[in-house]
Amino acid sequence: MTWPRPVRPAGPVIPGRPAVLIMAKAPRPGMVKTRLHPVLGPDGCAALAERLIRHAVSVAGGTDGVTVFTAVEPPDALGEVASLIPDGICLLPQRGADLGERLAAVMSEVFARGHGPVVVIGTDAPTLTAGRLAQAFGELARGRDVVFGPACDGGYYLVGLTRPAPGLFALDPGVWGGDRVLAASLVAARRAGLDAGLLPALRDLDTPADADALLADPRTGLTTRAMLLALDPRNVTLEPEYYHEIDAARYAEVKPLLWLWQSYDRSPMGGGNVDVGVRLRRILARHVFHRCGRDFKCFQFVEFSFGYNMEVGDDVVIHRHVLLDDRERLVLGNRVSISDYANVYTHSHDLVDPELVSSSPVSLGNNVRVTYHATILEGASVGEHGMVGALGVATKPVRPYHVHLGIPAVPKLIKPNAPPAEGGGDRAGTRPGIWPGPRGGTDARPGIVPSPCFR
Repeated sequence: MTWPRPVRPAGPVIPGRPAVLIMAKAPRPGMVKTRLHPVLGPDGCAALAERLIRHAVSVAGGTDGVTVFTAVEPPDALGEVASLIPDGICLLPQRGADLGERLAAVMSEVFARGHGPVVVIGTDAPTLTAGRLAQAFGELARGRDVVFGPACDGGYYLVGLTRPAPGLFALDPGVWGGDRVLAASLVAARRAGLDAGLLPALRDLDTPADADALLADPRTGLTTRAMLLALDPRNVTLEPEYYHEIDAARYAEVKPLLWLWQSYDRSPMGGGNVDVGVRLRRILARHVFHRCGRDFKCFQFVEFSFGYNMEVGDDVVIHRHVLLDDRERLVLGNRVSISDYANVYTHSHDLVDPELVSSSPVSLGNNVRVTYHATILEGASVGEHGMVGALGVATKPVRPYHVHLGIPAVPKLIKPNAPPAEGGGDRAGTRPGIWPGPRGGTDARPGIVPSPCFR
């Protein structure tokens, strides 16, 4: 997909005004943080790259008296990156065969706009701070021609220049991305007669070992630490872990899968892609649920309490933003359909003491429908072919083939396919196809039998 290039102000062209240039790669799944794929997968890596871009922009924006630019790779991703950064930051395309050519080109453009000195940062260093940028500008103000921020992997997380020096980036293409980038750059600086300074080293976040090292470093800030911990579901606390009914051992087995499920739904690629999303959730459900039948279809933002108490039949469909509270056994029969924003609870709180929680199994029989924004409370199981109408709140069990409406939901109708034992068929005083109309009248609606509770 080609995104339109956004219109962004270029920042004031003030001779001598410092600039921070962020080198950013579009956070596309499969294209970023590939060495973390075994831990996070392509979508998780894309989400991490997005967070790191936001962090770099926040750091640059927190530096006083500078104009901020963001150079984007690939050039057709300007729109994607524009959605991640505030207005007022000028976007530039990166152009060149390798990183050296791209760095030289965008730095020359920023200098040509009248800015300088220019400090360039990437988006790989989660512990980078505005203070470190100020330190870099300080080194340049004291007479250094170039300043580097060494990365622990042999590259650098920052380079600053007082004037264009394209030869500094004319390294062998095979050097870029390796562990000799900084050493080769220092050699190039000496050959060009540039006085080079070094800042304290920082660690990039490229591998699982980097994440472990950053977590072990006491200097890692709380925000960065929280971001790193969130990469592993073992370090994330989910609400069900506070429920007293939890089976800790069983939940430990399904928690990473539930975290993947939720993270995928919130990822840029994930939730909106119906075909891929349904397939992935179907795979996960087979490992999370106690039982999952054939052709389970689940849309975006469905959440469970434990997951392991779910028993799901064949051809079940669950639409968006549904809560299935399986703190107790929750059974969905074959061909159950649950509409958007519905809730099914297996627990309730005491009226006087909310810390007293009771729970009991709930079952939705075969062919049950729970419609838009309806709620089923603890103990209110629904018999086969039963239905709870839109916005209804079922506080008591719903008989088979009955349609319950309202708050609290009460039986209003009997489906025409109900057997005689459930009020269907030819009954004295019952006329199929009659819907009680306004002011006691009737409206003909085919296939509906008024419930005796309503007539």
